[in-house]
Amino acid sequence: PIIKKVQLKKSVIIYYTLYIVFRPIMDQLAKYVALFSSAFIVLPAGRDIVAPLTEIPFMGDGKMLSLMNMQGKEARQMMWGIWGVNHVFVSILKVIAVRENDQRMMKMLLWTVLPTLYFLIANNANMAAAGGDMIGFVVLIAAQTVSLSYLAFKKDGRRRSSRKRN
Repeated sequence: PIIKKVQLKKSVIIYYTLYIVFRPIMDQLAKYVALFSSAFIVLPAGRDIVAPLTEIPFMGDGKMLSLMNMQGKEARQMMWGIWGVNHVFVSILKVIAVRENDQRMMKMLLWTVLPTLYFLIANNANMAAAGGDMIGFVVLIAAQTVSLSYLAFKKDGRRRSSRKRN
């Protein structure tokens, strides 16, 4: 019991130390993580619009693309394109919401991020067993979830849309 109390005290001390040290930069850090993770998704999604099934070497998605390949060649271009367009525009909406500090929009967009993170985590083991690697996307979307959640629920953001009302 004493060891557990000491470990707990250390954890609390570390937590509060990190909180005190990083609190002044937390807003900026969360903003940059949200912007980067949202904008980064445009790269593979944009590829899926203009050149489906073309590997992006630094992402190591050669095996992933073969695992995600549909059987029907006739529908492949259309489906990858639709998937890509949706991801590009949702990512653009996330970037706009973060730049405008529009908490209402960020909260709404979290409803796209949370199930995405769930599906990535729930199915990563199956993909890994088949030779695919989604851990980069798991980390990216987890960071996006944390940063968007922080920004969406902090107390000093704009709660309404940036749209002017008459």
